[in-house]
Order: sequence, then C-alpha cells, then structure tokens
Amino acid sequence: GDDIVGRDHWMLKFSELKRYKDIHGDCFVNLKDKQLGDWVRSQRQQYKFLQEGKKSQMTDEWVQLLDDIDFIWDGVDFARKRA
Repeated sequence: GDDIVGRDHWMLKFSELKRYKDIHGDCFVNLKDKQLGDWVRSQRQQYKFLQEGKKSQMTDEWVQLLDDIDFIWDGVDFARKRA
C-alpha cells in the first residue's frame, strides 16, 4: 500500500540529501530550497513527534540512516555552533 510508495519517496529524498552532502560537505540544507529543504524540515518534525511519543512517520531505520550521514536534527543549534 502507501507505505511502499512513502518509503520509495523517502529513499529518493535521502539519496538527494546524500548527494548534497557529497557536494557541500554537510547536511545543512537551506530551508528555502523548496525540494530538499521542505523534506529536511519534515524529517526534523517527524523525529520530534517520535521523541514525544506522538504519531510519527519517522522510523528507527530512517533515524539510523540519517544519523549515518550526520543529519542535522537541530538546524538552529548547528548554525549557532558553526557561527
């Protein structure tokens, strides 16, 4: 059903993010970037839901995959440390 479609879409975006990291050296995507920025924002939101015990599309597998490429869970915190 929908899960497979959702998963395919997720993996597609994930590979785009990996490509972004290869080019830019990190996963600090500009959130104004409609395609990837919206997706990054959504992952952070879903992760927050997961941590708060709310209904979330984020899975442990995806958290692991994102962690493996040093996904930035908190963009504000990252920007502050980088400044």
